[in-house]
Amino acid sequence: MNVVFLDFDGVINTPTGYDVNGSYRDSFNYPSDGRVNNYNAICLLNKLCREQDLAVVVSSKGSWRYTFKKDENGEYTIRNYRRILYDSGLDDHTYIYGHTPATDFSKDMEIKIFLEKHPEIEKFIILDDCEDEISDDLKAYLVLCDTAEGFTEEKYKEAVRILKEQKEIKRSNSYQENR
Repeated sequence: MNVVFLDFDGVINTPTGYDVNGSYRDSFNYPSDGRVNNYNAICLLNKLCREQDLAVVVSSKGSWRYTFKKDENGEYTIRNYRRILYDSGLDDHTYIYGHTPATDFSKDMEIKIFLEKHPEIEKFIILDDCEDEISDDLKAYLVLCDTAEGFTEEKYKEAVRILKEQKEIKRSNSYQENR
């Protein structure tokens, strides 16, 4: 299985953009809006997941994560993520596999914990707009988006390149790729 670790703000939810209904937004959407606002980025994410056979793992922190009530196994949270992403235009056939654990650790540590718990993951990329949240050993997997623009055609091509060049994860060595 191959996955994309997906941050919302700065990737598919940007300060300006057009949403799934064609409405122009001049500010970030919030969880209470029920959807993210960059439909172009969602369309590119659909294309990426379809063409590269990727499932989505939500790695967004902050308001998107903490707005939802928690239950023991995280099902309430994942249902809300699914609703938001599908209502924002994510293709129904794009599988939302899960979300990183809610911890006090950094985002990259949460990604590593998720990878440790899911040995079936063979390849992955990280779509995020904050390089500071990703450690050096995971930067080879990072597609760094501009907060104002989000996931663009240029970043789509970079994601495809990273996936094609990537070999299976070397689990015994802190998730560094085996090149």
